[in-house]
Amino acid sequence: MTPPAFCLAAPATPPRATQGPFAAAELRRLRATYEPWARGVFQRDLIGRLPPTERRALDPVTLLMPDELPAVQGIDPGCVLNVAAAPAERQVWLPLRSLAFLDQYCGVVAALERRAAPSRTVLLRLHEMLLAQPPENGPPPAPLAAFGLDDGIYADAWVKDVSNKLLNSMVLFVLAHELGHIRHAHAAPAPAARLQQQEREADAYALATLGRVGVMPLGLTLFFTMAALMVGQAVTHPLSSSRIEAIAAGIERDPLAFVDRTEADPWSWVPRLRALAAEVRGAIPLLDDPASRGDLQRVAAGLDWARFGDLARAG
Repeated sequence: MTPPAFCLAAPATPPRATQGPFAAAELRRLRATYEPWARGVFQRDLIGRLPPTERRALDPVTLLMPDELPAVQGIDPGCVLNVAAAPAERQVWLPLRSLAFLDQYCGVVAALERRAAPSRTVLLRLHEMLLAQPPENGPPPAPLAAFGLDDGIYADAWVKDVSNKLLNSMVLFVLAHELGHIRHAHAAPAPAARLQQQEREADAYALATLGRVGVMPLGLTLFFTMAALMVGQAVTHPLSSSRIEAIAAGIERDPLAFVDRTEADPWSWVPRLRALAAEVRGAIPLLDDPASRGDLQRVAAGLDWARFGDLARAG
């Protein structure tokens, strides 16, 4: 298989294959659940709901779901935000490890929000466990294990519903982003300025696609905040404040585009979507100001993580 050319986000630490959570045996077990779901989202909820002219422009396009991305072009196969595209081959790459991580991440966020615990604490914990764990300790735990939780959190119907909505919007966005690279026939390698322009073009395509299929970008605040916390010096396609600002402005420009067509009162969602745009912008200081990231790291070091796990488990 041809290595992917584009990566939505890249690791902040030097590549090491042991960084990612989920061992190979666990990924084999998870594939039976995640792969059919992801292929359904890709074919039915994304490709299948595009206008016919857009489907024809993308045809053929293939979704590949390896356990992890190849360790090429500076990409860490263990990085949980690696979702990529190979435009020349018309391939989208969604690693199973990334999908499983994002699913558990959304579940923990929903479980804590259910107990009125701020979701920022989840981001702090993920930042701590992904970036600060010494290599000799092996891979970091997955989000549920990091908080001492298990699948029992999904017995709460509210947690399951919120988690599913966050995950669905995240996955649709990142898949549509990679389709944007294919649709625009982007090429890599390229100068840094051109790569950033390509990323903004792919983001714009992803937002427009969410509007076409009527999906609210509910998970983007969490996704880009986590991406901003993970950004460091050694990245292949660094996240930029201009990308985040363009995404926030795109939501503000036409909030009704993201509201489900079956909603009885679509306008009631406009204030929430405008607030969402402001929340997305909240990732910019974390990206541009190392002091802000350092402040969060210091807060993370002083938090009682067992207490947050207890909150999430509380009945």
